[in-house]
Amino acid sequence: MHERIELWIAIAWPIASAIINAAFRFKTPDEWVAFAEARPRLAGLVRLCSAVGLDPHKAMNALKEAAGKR
Repeated sequence: MHERIELWIAIAWPIASAIINAAFRFKTPDEWVAFAEARPRLAGLVRLCSAVGLDPHKAMNALKEAAGKR
């Protein structure tokens, strides 16, 4: 039982949160506001995933910066 929980925390959660964050990436703040007003619960889930998960956009920017490419 504990092995499955550890697997979820270590592997599945970062992958799931990265997919959710990539799928709900908005280009402008106005798009986000319109989305949040139309679907507040889903917007809350997206914010939760961004707060405790992996944001692929930020991760790629960090990798580029670490490699010396901007």
